[in-house]
Amino acid sequence: MIRHREILRATWGIFHNAIASLNLTSEQRTRLLNLLVARNEAKWDAHYVSIDLGVTDQKEKDRAAYEAYLSFSSEIRDLVGNEGAQALYHAESFSGWRQNLHGTVTADLAIDGVPITLETESALANIYLDVLNGPEESRPRNSVPLPVDPQGALSETDQTILDRASNVLTPQQVSALKKSLVASRKEKTFLSEADGPRQATVLTPSTAKIASPGGGPSSKTSQSADALRVANDDVIRHRAMLRNTWLNFHEVIASFDLTPENQTRLLNLIAAQGEAIIDAHAAAQDIGETDQKNLNRSEVDAYSSLTFEIAELIGHAGVRALEHNQSLLGARQIVRDSFGVDLAMAGIPLTPDQEIAMAQIYHDAISWPFKTSPDKNGQFPVDPQTGLSEIDRRILDNASAVLSPDQISVLRKSLVTTQEEMQLLIASRGKNAP
Repeated sequence: MIRHREILRATWGIFHNAIASLNLTSEQRTRLLNLLVARNEAKWDAHYVSIDLGVTDQKEKDRAAYEAYLSFSSEIRDLVGNEGAQALYHAESFSGWRQNLHGTVTADLAIDGVPITLETESALANIYLDVLNGPEESRPRNSVPLPVDPQGALSETDQTILDRASNVLTPQQVSALKKSLVASRKEKTFLSEADGPRQATVLTPSTAKIASPGGGPSSKTSQSADALRVANDDVIRHRAMLRNTWLNFHEVIASFDLTPENQTRLLNLIAAQGEAIIDAHAAAQDIGETDQKNLNRSEVDAYSSLTFEIAELIGHAGVRALEHNQSLLGARQIVRDSFGVDLAMAGIPLTPDQEIAMAQIYHDAISWPFKTSPDKNGQFPVDPQTGLSEIDRRILDNASAVLSPDQISVLRKSLVTTQEEMQLLIASRGKNAP
């Protein structure tokens, strides 16, 4: 039940525009959405059955999942026709490329001071989709990466993307896109040659643990090769941190009265704070520090060392705005991925302002103090009459000033359903406990 709801939300997010564009009745649209959900559930079921059967070969697991996925294709094609099936395929592929581009190319162009609109991002996603996922005859024949030279050679695929992008981008944006493609090509080349453990640690800024020069396990490489690898680690980490910082802070940075140059400077300072925390943690561990309080203190000291410089740029009120934005990041994601989707599926989606307001409401609702206490599972008591917990009631009470009555009705149903799911999950864990 829980998985079904999660897959339903994700499937709706990917396909709802494509489904709406098809010439279907309301009943057929509902049936199509349910078939798409069932297709994804079948794929996951096949994956886990393979694991239960002891299948270890990844290709075998992928084949079983793909066959289950295809088992629904004919029924979907019968419902929507060949053109409709192609539209659904395009929607699924487009969603993946758009999400990928938003965190990479879109971020890179914004960091370089030549941001693109959401419409242009969609156009780029279609270009990537056509070049990399299009019909075989339309793909570049040589998509193998070329050797990277100091001038930054591009593969034929990259060059095709760049050529087509020139129709939707300004010359300055094309130049920034080329820079992004070259950097990505260098990263791929480096990572393909890097050792496994180090490769796995450089791509996620929030969890990266970067070894300092000379640290870490011994290897057969020379000191100069190791120094080069660490330098490449730092370059890749810095780029990933800048992207992550832009994704999380670009809206609040744009709200400050800053010149473009100072916006870029602020972005780099916030990214530097994140890198300073990682470096401080790694340095403390290198000298054998294991006490969590001391590790936390070293991270706070590193973070605070740059706060003064940020305050000089945007003032103490600006620093508080950044901290407030950071505190709401998790809440906004939860709102967007949970009852935000439920409201959109009901045809009454949250506006951007409502999403921010609901994130604040959610954040406040889960903050102490509470009148009741959570149980051993961290769950607050649920009123059997309403199906709501104290936190749910807080959310609903405060949401009435932000949402319409129809939205409140959907929100209440979403919160009640979430509580029902949690009780089922807790009960299933209890049955499986040793």
